[in-house]
Amino acid sequence: MPNYPDSIQDLEPLSGLYIRKRFLNEVRTFLDQKHPQGWCIVAIDIENFKLFNDWYGQDSGDYLLLEIAAYLRNLHQEDNYITGHFSADDFFICMPDDSHKLRHIYATIYHYIDKLEQDDSFFHPSASIRLKTNL
Repeated sequence: MPNYPDSIQDLEPLSGLYIRKRFLNEVRTFLDQKHPQGWCIVAIDIENFKLFNDWYGQDSGDYLLLEIAAYLRNLHQEDNYITGHFSADDFFICMPDDSHKLRHIYATIYHYIDKLEQDDSFFHPSASIRLKTNL
């Protein structure tokens, strides 16, 4: 797996993760190498993020994004997964198709969201996590 580039033009400024173009190039290059293990793409979309951000303020929204980004950077550094941040609330991971690790990732993402529970959680965010397997 590739290391993160020194060039900041390939990184999303807030999260420090690959931007869309670099993420897709890295995934394409990696999958062209014909790895024997099955791989998958995980798409994480934070639902109701704009409403949460508008209601509780940008600092609260940025806190959530930074928590998720730090976790994904750690996945890249420790497990060599390819991770990206495409827009305000869309994150992606290219990783081995491992159901145990996928469950752990799901639980961790939901944990970060649940930490933001407010007393008047009218605009509480949630996550939509989708999976594309057999890459």
